[in-house]
Amino acid sequence: MVLHEVVDPILRRRWRQMVEEQTKRAENAGVDHELEATEAELYQYVRAQHRWPRDVADPRVRECKGVHFAAQELAEWEEATGLSLSDLNSAHIRALGEEQQLHNLERELHQYGEAVAQEEERSRALAAAAEPSPEEKLAELEALEAEIRADLEALRKRQGAAASAADSEG
Repeated sequence: MVLHEVVDPILRRRWRQMVEEQTKRAENAGVDHELEATEAELYQYVRAQHRWPRDVADPRVRECKGVHFAAQELAEWEEATGLSLSDLNSAHIRALGEEQQLHNLERELHQYGEAVAQEEERSRALAAAAEPSPEEKLAELEALEAEIRADLEALRKRQGAAASAADSEG
């Protein structure tokens, strides 16, 4: 990579340390509980609308690590260290940062898409397992038919007995 050939190894080490520090600060910044509650409520609504079983895991991606805004970080780094990398082509640095951003976002979207596809497949499998087989449906219908026939026969016998009792009285 062209950038690594031009930048001094000491500066690269400092840069890496700064990125690690910012990542740690971001991780320790805390969670937006209101946002998390809203997202969880929306997920529950979607799960109910799709009739997903309760044990289906929430597929939301909670972290967006790896997305770095390199151009902004470079400006902050220059300001914090007092060093200048103006001998490098700033447009080239921004282009590399934007390309890295795009790559990270595409990777995260791909991972999210895979997770959603796996959950949908799992949901379909659970739904298919809950659906009775055609043989089970046929057996249930035959049992219902036999029960209805028995009930009709019992009604006919009662009607016949009631009619006989009415004839004998009259």
